[in-house]
Order: sequence, then structure tokens, then C-alpha cells
Amino acid sequence: SRARELDLVRRKEEVAFQVLSAYLDQRTAKAFREVAEQGLSDAREHHRIAERMEKNGVGLASDLLRAKVFLARAESDQVTAENRVVLARAALGLAMGEPGGTQVEAVAPVPPLPEGGMLEERIGALRSERADLQAFSLRLENAGEQVTFEKSGYLPAVGFSGAYRVDGQEDPFSPDNRTWRVGVGLSWNLFDGLRREAAVGRAVAGRSGTKEHFRGASDRAAFEVTRAWLAVEESKRRLSIARAAVDAAEEGARLVRSRYENQLARMIDLLDAQTALNGARADRVRAENDLQHSRALLESASGTLLSWALAAGREPDGKGNER
Repeated sequence: SRARELDLVRRKEEVAFQVLSAYLDQRTAKAFREVAEQGLSDAREHHRIAERMEKNGVGLASDLLRAKVFLARAESDQVTAENRVVLARAALGLAMGEPGGTQVEAVAPVPPLPEGGMLEERIGALRSERADLQAFSLRLENAGEQVTFEKSGYLPAVGFSGAYRVDGQEDPFSPDNRTWRVGVGLSWNLFDGLRREAAVGRAVAGRSGTKEHFRGASDRAAFEVTRAWLAVEESKRRLSIARAAVDAAEEGARLVRSRYENQLARMIDLLDAQTALNGARADRVRAENDLQHSRALLESASGTLLSWALAAGREPDGKGNER
């Protein structure tokens, strides 16, 4: 039936969201790996500076040891980040239904997901966009038709009949007698042991149940859209804050390193500044991932994720080809 087809469309959209989430997770894992590699590169530079100053007799052996410990931690973080990328590849293969733990590489960037838009407009368009709500609407319509059908049992049944007869004594093509008959029949079942009342009652109860399920599904869909829309707005603000924090942390680390090289700061101050920079970079990646995920979730909750995916697949790739 059409309602089952719409249920299948909604299920496809849920699967598409799972695949997109796995794809975004892999892209995020790669971004975290880049952050770990940046941190490792900075840790190696700090170690080099501490080693040079210790050899020149202007640095402390304890500073060099601190730099070595910090470098070892950065190397460990880089290994962990690399393992997360491998796991994210396997997760994407699983979401795509690849057999045997096949790893799938997320190479191309995700096409820009739509902005949040107006919350009221998205909620208002739910019943025309969400396939599952359309399926509920059809089931409610069918339930109403079933009530009408069961109530038709109270109506009388009217039948019409007619006959026309031609007789020929000598030859069927030489008739000598023609007759016709018309009849009308009326039957009305006034009492059937309350079977009709029971059937109507069941139909009305079914319609009421379907209506309540439809209302509940509509309310739940509106809540999901509201939650996703708020997540998008929150992620936008957090991303703006995270980007500003990275700029400040990079400048702070640069100043402390310069002061350390001029013997105006301690190694622990430099390593604290570097830790803050690594954390700010990770927060920025996390905020970017949250924004992408919340936008994808908003499209899924709104019932427009498949249409976005189809439109994104038809966009030109810059060479006149469609992706």
C-alpha cells in the first residue's frame, strides 16, 4: 500500500542519516588527527628549543625532561588519533553495509548542509515533508473510510432486474413472440444481533486510535525538529567562540615561547600554553563536527535529508560533471 511505501521512504532517510553521520565522524576523526599532528610538531619544537638551551648552558635539565615527557604524550595522542581514523573507516563501511569489516575512505568533503532557517516554517511543513506523517495521514483516512463502510450496513439494499425474451416457433430469426420483465427488490436488515453495532464500534475505535497515534507522531516530530534547530543555533555560537579561542591560544603560545627563548618564562609556562592551544584546536574541531551533525539531524527530523542528498548529488563538480 501507499502507506507502507511511505514508511519505507522514512526508513531510507534514517539509514541515509546513519551513513552521513558515519561519514562526518570519519572526517572529524581526520581533523582530530591533524590537531594531534600539529601538537606533536609543536612538542618537537619545544623539545628542540629546550635541548639547545640546555646545551648552551642557559637552560635547565628539568626543562628538557619536561619537554621530553610532553613530547611522549603528544606522540601517544597522535597514535590514538590514528587509531580513531581507522575505526571511523570501519564504522563507515558498516553503515554502508560493506561485508567483513571493510574500511571505506571518506575522501570528498560533505556538500554544504542547509542553514537552520525559521523554526516555525520547518514545523509547519512537517506533515507535507515527513514520509512517516504522510503514512499516518493515509492510515487515518483509511480508518475513516472503514467507519463509513461499516455504517453502510444500516442502509437498505435495493436491487433492479430486467429481462427481454424473444420466441420463434419455426426459426430463431423469425420471432413470433416478445416479452419483457422489469423488477425492483428492496431488502432491509433491521436487526442482526448487534453485529453491525459491534463492527461500527471497532471501526470507530480504530479510527480514534489511529488519530491519537497521528497526533503523537506529529508532536514528537515537532519536538525533534525543535531540538535539532536549537542544536544548530547553539553549535553556530560555540563554533564562533572556539575559533576565537584558537586565535587567542596561538598568539599566547607564540608569546610564551618567545619569552622562554629569551629566558623570561619557564618551560612549564610554555607547556601550559601549548596544552591550552591543543585543547582550543580540539574544541574547534568538535564544534565544527557538532554543527555538521546538528544540521544533518535537522534535515532528517524535517524529512528533507533525502531530497538534499539528491540535490547535492546533482551539483556540478567544477568540471561540468555531476557528482
